[in-house]
Amino acid sequence: MPHSKTHPSPGGEGPGWGTNETHYMSNILQLLERGNANLRGWQESNQLTALEAERMLDPAGGNSRRTATAIPTPFGRLHLLETAFKFVKQQPQGHSLYHRQVSQCWDLLELLFYSKPTDEYQLRFVAWHKQEQLQQLQGSSDSRVKLLGDTLALYLADEHFREVDALYLIFADRQDASGRRTTQLLGGTSPFTLVFVHPEVRPLNTQRKGGTGFYFDNEVVPLTARKADFQTYIFGLFEVEKSLRSKDFAGSVYDFLTALDRSRMNELAELNQTASSFNQPYEPLRDAQGNAVQIRGVELRHLAEAQQPISSDWFVAATVPQLGKTPLALLPGLDLRRGNYFGGTPGTDSTVIKWNYDEELDKRRLEGLGVQYPFLTVNDLLEDMLVEVPFAVNTERFHFGTVLPEPGTRLEDRPFRFLLPLKRRYFDYFRPRTWTVTCASPFSTTTCWCNLPYPSRAGAK
Repeated sequence: MPHSKTHPSPGGEGPGWGTNETHYMSNILQLLERGNANLRGWQESNQLTALEAERMLDPAGGNSRRTATAIPTPFGRLHLLETAFKFVKQQPQGHSLYHRQVSQCWDLLELLFYSKPTDEYQLRFVAWHKQEQLQQLQGSSDSRVKLLGDTLALYLADEHFREVDALYLIFADRQDASGRRTTQLLGGTSPFTLVFVHPEVRPLNTQRKGGTGFYFDNEVVPLTARKADFQTYIFGLFEVEKSLRSKDFAGSVYDFLTALDRSRMNELAELNQTASSFNQPYEPLRDAQGNAVQIRGVELRHLAEAQQPISSDWFVAATVPQLGKTPLALLPGLDLRRGNYFGGTPGTDSTVIKWNYDEELDKRRLEGLGVQYPFLTVNDLLEDMLVEVPFAVNTERFHFGTVLPEPGTRLEDRPFRFLLPLKRRYFDYFRPRTWTVTCASPFSTTTCWCNLPYPSRAGAK
């Protein structure tokens, strides 16, 4: 920092030809609590070690909301996520920028793992073939395009990219009920961390498996808080595909997993499982041309649809034997936050069931989950109005359940003149049973309440 010093004149007294000079005391700017504090100017300092880099302090405390990086490479985003795994390995619990980045990486891998052809968001993989694309860029007659190709070739000579044949961009395509199509770039494959996430990714309207928020909602959900079968896949993949452990591949993720649960990695090593046996429940993810999505020869896979469990607390308790999938019985206002909404995932505050759906049963998607599975709601089974006839119905020849008069009245005084508001579909699930119907007929209006059983295995009525 600067300070001023006045030199006296040669005579020692009075004003002479003395000068005012500004001297600068050196300050060493560094993010480590070490080093030679006596360095001046351009004197040589010691090179950072890998261990020191991992221990480097973040001036923002990891609380920055932006993910800008000064890494001088067009692949800085990939390097940044690799660094995030190294930081989070040192401190697994937290909500810093690094924890959010790692959590989003798990989000994308989990979304891939559970993806099915019938999901609300259809994942699409677009390949960027390294050699083919570089040749086109470097062979361009436009000097600027050629420069881009030469620059990319320089960075792609990095050990991480040397054995990469293609990188894949990952898109999420969606079509809403009105037929409008939308698409979003989620990220891509990475030879550093398997995948990376687009820095401006928007949350999907799909709950994470297990019910911990929505994918890419910027919340931190560690690997240990995710479903067991996904954890099994991640840990097992790094056991059977040992090339992933290299520091020039996904070594940062392997080091993270080992620090997270070393005993689990040791148990997997003792199993000595082959890649073919490990991959039996899984199927390769494929691009539009049918090619397996892979990173340096390691295929990314998803859990086969037949292996994904179908479970819920809300299956309809039908008294008629069912063929095929048993639908859920859902009602508006039903609290789905507790228990198993579907597939082991509870609902959320934003899970709203409507009274009516236009889609056929087998085309419906469960609210908040984006999963295609049949479910029944009120208007599937009941008419939206009661029909009153101008005569008393014949309760001896037709089944109306047990008809009860309004308190203080008799059926003889007020005959029952309403048809039960049941749709034909009701009898696809329930045999005629005891229905309790309360009828009230005031002087000015006619009102009838029909209390009908609408049972699910969780006891909803």
